[in-house]
Amino acid sequence: MPLIDAVFGPLRHKELPQAHDLLPALEPGMLLLADRGYDGYQAIRDAADTGADLLWRVQAGRLLPVIHPLPDGTHLTLI
Repeated sequence: MPLIDAVFGPLRHKELPQAHDLLPALEPGMLLLADRGYDGYQAIRDAADTGADLLWRVQAGRLLPVIHPLPDGTHLTLI
């Protein structure tokens, strides 16, 4: 699989703004995998606006509706 885009910066720069810089590389038909540190509303909304499909881990304490349970004990939800 080809590398689509990358962002590099000094350690003093926070990860979320750097991740946001990658959004213009996304387009419909792509799958974005994101970790729970990026599960804020604005980050998810901005990523969804690209048209890419999203697979996002969220913080364990976040209460979300179960739309469809999966065999491994996880579930699909809507945010």
